[in-house]
Amino acid sequence: MKKGRIFSSIVLIGCLLLVFQFDHLVGFALKWMGEDFAIAQTYIFNQNDDFVYRGEIITLEDAYVIVDPTEMTYVNADGRALWTKKLASRNFAVSGGKQVTAIAEKKAGDIFLIDSEGDILASVLGLGKIDSITLYDDLYVSALKTDGEIVLLDNKLKLISNLKLPKGFLLDYDVNVDRQDIVASVLDLSRTPINSKLFLASIDGTITSGSNLNDEIGFEMYLIENGVGLISDSAFHIFDYKGAEINTVYFDRTVQQFCFHKHAETLWVNLVDSNSDLTVPKAKSEVIVYDFNGDTLGLFKPELMAIKGMTPIGENMILYNDTEVVLVNSAGEVLDVYSGKETIEKVHSVSDKGFAIEYLNELEVYVRK
Repeated sequence: MKKGRIFSSIVLIGCLLLVFQFDHLVGFALKWMGEDFAIAQTYIFNQNDDFVYRGEIITLEDAYVIVDPTEMTYVNADGRALWTKKLASRNFAVSGGKQVTAIAEKKAGDIFLIDSEGDILASVLGLGKIDSITLYDDLYVSALKTDGEIVLLDNKLKLISNLKLPKGFLLDYDVNVDRQDIVASVLDLSRTPINSKLFLASIDGTITSGSNLNDEIGFEMYLIENGVGLISDSAFHIFDYKGAEINTVYFDRTVQQFCFHKHAETLWVNLVDSNSDLTVPKAKSEVIVYDFNGDTLGLFKPELMAIKGMTPIGENMILYNDTEVVLVNSAGEVLDVYSGKETIEKVHSVSDKGFAIEYLNELEVYVRK
């Protein structure tokens, strides 16, 4: 009798372990069965433990650029470092385009464009204090100054326009190179309840139209051929370039993570329900894939717990948390699983050629086998 009870208890414990560890068992099984990518190289950065001026990783069309406080290194998609350049300042802003890197000294406002060979293509000095810079299709560069002014430059770093937005906190802005439009979203803190404002301007900096989002905070925008996609804390909004709202998709849960997939023309949103039963964690997380019209293309419960970020790779998406990296398609099918060797800070990708796992002081570059 006792043996029977002991055997039953062992079986019960085994079943419970299988239930609670199913996600990890699936992940490890898939990993053991084979992966499409392998580690090509590991790069060390932030070696001086400077937590004021931290290194930054940016991606180009087919390369990574490691911008350390003292130097920048160009790493191609195969994981090979092609060149390293010394930096004169630790206080910089950086942005990646297709084949060009833009880097700026933030205090003075000196901006440089650097090609894939490490040569300086153009430079401009003394724009004043800069918060950030953005490179658009290697054709335009914008500099966001500390006073909120947006300065738009061409790829020779000649001034095109200055855009001063109405009062508020700038949430996001973008440039549609083909249409020659500038679009910005601003959080209006002067009203109760708060709202977000969408502004559209011509390339010369003249504001042409806009729209209001009442009781919402706009997180990020993405410009498409026929409209502006904007994701807020409660919805996915689509506007035309006259500021009229075309469609809105409201979320029934909290937005945990999201990613605009430019190549596949989709929006991936991870929604979580903080009120769900914590003993059944999968029930409180779901990923929904929308097209840029707001129609649902896919919906699945992710195998990965506590998604920390997303990044596109080819037609698919990389989901990652502190410990694992999972490649999935829009139907939620797991294509590959990789485990981090320490806490994963971020994952970067270069088209469909490979990806890189960023740790606190290391970059681990993976390439196709």
